[in-house]
Amino acid sequence: MTHREVFRTRTTTRTRTRTRTRTRTRGSRTRTRTRTTTRTRTRTRGSRTRTRTRTRTRTRGTNQAPVLTWSHDTQGGV
Repeated sequence: MTHREVFRTRTTTRTRTRTRTRTRTRGSRTRTRTRTTTRTRTRTRGSRTRTRTRTRTRTRGTNQAPVLTWSHDTQGGV
């Protein structure tokens, strides 16, 4: 395999995870709804690996805006 062929190799992996939590109490009125969506994207190009993870957590009942977390990870040389 030549250097040019190695550089042209590209792999993309996508992972999606969804978590849903539901808590309901009628007595003291406790209602929690948590939704977490995680998206992981891994791109490999030659000797360079790039991972991008997006996590979104949403809790309903607390009047909070969705929390969005981005995480970048770059490994390898150019």
